[in-house]
Parts: sequence; C-alpha cells; structure tokens
Amino acid sequence: MTWTEEDPEAGEVRRGAATRDRGPRAAGRGKDGPRLPDPEEDDSGPGGRDAAGSVGRDSSGPAGRDASEAGGRDAAGSAGRDAAGSAGRDASGAGRRGAGRRPAGRAAGRGGVWRTAFLALLTVGVVGTAAWLVFVSPVLGVREVRVVGNVDVPVPQIRQAAGVADGTPLATVDVAEVRNRIAAIRQIESVRVSRGWPGTLEIEVVEREPIAVMPVGGKVALVDRYGVVTEIRAVAPPALPVLRLSRPGDPASTAALAVVDALPPELATRVAEVIAPTAETVSLRLRDGRSVLWGGSDRPADKARILTTLLKRPADTYDVSSPDVVTVR
Repeated sequence: MTWTEEDPEAGEVRRGAATRDRGPRAAGRGKDGPRLPDPEEDDSGPGGRDAAGSVGRDSSGPAGRDASEAGGRDAAGSAGRDAAGSAGRDASGAGRRGAGRRPAGRAAGRGGVWRTAFLALLTVGVVGTAAWLVFVSPVLGVREVRVVGNVDVPVPQIRQAAGVADGTPLATVDVAEVRNRIAAIRQIESVRVSRGWPGTLEIEVVEREPIAVMPVGGKVALVDRYGVVTEIRAVAPPALPVLRLSRPGDPASTAALAVVDALPPELATRVAEVIAPTAETVSLRLRDGRSVLWGGSDRPADKARILTTLLKRPADTYDVSSPDVVTVR
C-alpha cells in the first residue's frame, strides 16, 4: 500500500502499522539473547505506542508548527525588543554623557589656546626687555673705562683714543675698533680690550720700551726693539745707547737693534754707541772707551756671557764675533 502527502491519515495508519510490526521483534531481542516480557509494558504496548505516536504526530502537525512558529516569533520579538531597548538606552545615555562632556572639552581647548598665547606673549616680552636692557638702555651702559699697564702714556690720552662715551651700551661697543684706535698711539706696543659686566670697559696696554736713540735733525728719536720711534726729545736719555746707522730701516739697523735688545742689563748700561755698517759687522763702544766686535745678531746669549767674563781683563778691543774663538787685544 502506498501513500502520498495528500492522504495524511493513511500515512499515519501505515506508519503506525510499521511500528507495530517492528515492536515485538525489538522487544524480544536483547544483547544477551531473548528477553522475557515485562508486565509494565502492557500499558505501553501497541495501543500505547499508537496513542503516543498519534499524539506526537498530531502535535507536530500543522497546528504544532503554527504554535512553534508563533512562540518563536514571540520570543524573537521579545528578545529583539529587549535588545533594542537596552541598546537604545545605552546609546541614549552615552549620547547624553558625550553631550555633557563636549562643552568641558571645548572649554579646556580654549583654555589651552589662551595659555599658549599668554606664554608666547610673556616670552616675547621677556626677550624684548632683555634686548632693550642690553643693547639700548644705559642701565648696562659703560660707566667706567679702566686702563692698566700704562707707564708713560697718560690715562686720559688712552681714554680719549678709545672714544667710548659714558652710558654707551656695553654690548654695542666694538672692541676691535677700540683696540685699533688705541694701538695708533706711538708709545703703545700692544693693547687688549674687553668687557667687564655690568658697566666696565677694560683696556690693558703694553707700552713700547725705548732701547736706543737715533739722532734726528739736532734732536734724538727714541726707538724700541722694532725700530718704532716712540718719542722725539731734545736730549737723549743717558742710559740709552746711540745708534750709528748708515740707513735707518735697512738690515743693518735691524741687526743693531737685535743686538741691543739681547744685551743683559749689566752690559746694556755700559754701552754708549752701537755702530752697524752692515748686518754682520755690528760693534759696540763702551762708556769707558773700550770696543767690542760683536759681529752678527746670532748666538747673542753666548756672546754676552763670554764678553762679561772678558771685560774683567784689561784690553782695548774684545772680539766675540765668533764665540768659539775669541780675541782680546
């Protein structure tokens, strides 16, 4: 007997019969062999199984499916509404909290901008004030020009040559220019200019030291070791030797000045004249009338040491031009 979906009752009867057919065989089989009937199975026999199968199938039919679908929809709808409500409330609360925080964030941002602007203005003000104090204001201006190292050149002359007015901002003083102006003084050999904060301009000079004199038109010129004339006088200082040169400024005069500069003080004071026809034939005339053939400007220390010893012996001429072989006449 066959059935189709169009005859549900026949299908149910057929399936019930199939179940009855399989029932006794299944009940009589066991893992260990035939099994005795259980009295409790009487109520659950073919009739009971048919009723259970019928009820199960009936409940799982169209009405059961409708009820299951309706229950599923109710449960899904309830869960969806609950989830949607919860999500909506969470989003709404988060929105309110975010909306409540925005004004504070904007205020904090505005506060940061104002703070940055204030710090920038404060920095500009401080830098500008410092620049004004250092480069413009007389607060850090020159209040003293201190001169050290001078002997013969008076301080007012050096300050006048420096040309720095009181109150001039110390930072704007051109120390190189001041040094050049002071170095133009003939008696100044070297000069050092520095700033002494907050308001002192320090000038340290080294004066030229005359070591000899040269006759110049009835007067004498005082010259230093470089041949620079430091002063013109009518009368030569008695302690300085007189240079007898054929041409001032030539190699012979340079050699003569080098010889005088190398003499130790105890010999320099005994020299009256220095004669230099050439750079290799320099000679000295002592104040007591004796003569010294010095030669060139080489080995001045050896020559001075030997001459100091030889002068203890009476003679008219002492030849130390070659320190290894000396001659006394």
